[in-house]
Formats: sequence, C-alpha cells, structure tokens
Amino acid sequence: MLIGATELKFEQGNNSNVYVVGSNGTGKNRFYTNLNVKREEEKNIIVIESMKKEAYHATHQTKVEQGYLVLQLDLLSPHFHGMLREVLSQYQHQKFILYIHVNVVESTYHERGEQVQKLLHILIEQQFKKAMHIYFDEYEMYPIPNIDKFLCVTQGYQMGVSIIVQYHSQLQQIHGKRIANQVLTNCDWTLFFGTNSMQDAEYFSRMSGYDQMEVFLLQDEIILLDAYYPPQKIPIRNAEFNR
Repeated sequence: MLIGATELKFEQGNNSNVYVVGSNGTGKNRFYTNLNVKREEEKNIIVIESMKKEAYHATHQTKVEQGYLVLQLDLLSPHFHGMLREVLSQYQHQKFILYIHVNVVESTYHERGEQVQKLLHILIEQQFKKAMHIYFDEYEMYPIPNIDKFLCVTQGYQMGVSIIVQYHSQLQQIHGKRIANQVLTNCDWTLFFGTNSMQDAEYFSRMSGYDQMEVFLLQDEIILLDAYYPPQKIPIRNAEFNR
C-alpha cells in the first residue's frame, strides 16, 4: 500500500487493478487519474466520471495529440448501450478514449450501477485484442453489483481497472464490509491519498503495518502517536516513514 499525495506512474503494458482512496482535495485526480490517462499511449481507455467532466477537460487534448480518437457518451442516455456497441465494433483497430459522464440528479445509484454492469458485460463480449484500462472515478456514484467477481476476471480479458473512491468506509456501507474488503484485496495496488474520516484513518493505519504506533491520516497532515515519543504532525505531501 502506498500512502500520500505523491506522483505515481505505472509502467505501460501493466494491466493492474488499482484501488485509490482519498477525500476531496488530497490530489488523487491530479496525481493519479489525470497523470496516468495522459501517460498511456497504447491502450484503449474508458473514464467514467461525473458531469463536471474534470478528467475530460484535463486530458482530452493530450489524447488527441497522441493520436487517440476522443469519444463521449452519457451513461443514462436511452441509447447508451446501442451507441457503445457501435463504438466498440467500429473502432476495433483505432485506439480510443471514451469518456462516460454520469448525471446523479435524475437516477439512483442502483440504476447507475446496473448501467455500468451492462457496460462491462458488453466489453467482455467484445473480447478486444487491444488492452484497455477503465477508470471508475467517484465509484460510489454507481456501485456495480458483483464488482468483486468482475475484478477476478479482468486481467483474463486484457483489462485493468482503477476504482477511485473518497472513503473506503462509504464502500463498506454500500457493498457491506466483506465485499468492500474483497474489492481491496482483489486489487494489485492500493493508493491512500489521505482522509478526513477517522474510520478510514484507523483502517489504513492498520493495513500499513505500523503496529507500534497509531497513524492518523487527515486531509492535510499525518499525525503519528508513538508510545515513546511526543506526537508528530507531518504535512501529507512530505510524509516519509522510517522505522
């Protein structure tokens, strides 16, 4: 597990599943999503995000310059799945990035999650020869039924997945603790950018293995409580742990 808002890059050709946690303002979009979307130059890419279109505005021009076909779809359009099938069949040999935008005002998260699950079934049916990475930004807006099972088979279809949430505790409330924790264990990497949730801070401090101290990760700083030393406050961007 990696902690802190540090710049992280994954090697090209890597189909890893990644679990990213960080509350607003911790840098997960800037230092993870946008960075890795821009850096990828070979795989097809799908980004699912809110109607604010933050990833689209930050990355689409770079993808055009890299020779990508840039596409946009509305997840809740009545023609969404038909248009998706058309895109996937038409551009088998053209690398593309597809931004799928989610309107949370006029639907429930159950409805949105079912739409995304159908999308995943279509992707698996297509059996693309070109590798693909899917970014589920603000995943809690559209939780996918059976997400734990989907993560078990992605790499067999040359898919990598990034599940990006504000709070792990919110994922536990939506899916239940067992499934939420299984999502985490089914990912090859866990990136924790910081939180203002004490429940998440305690959970990830235990995961980190700092068994002789308490590690509280707040939005702007990390607080270390050790039995033998005074409390330490460390800005989260400069945090280094030396045991």
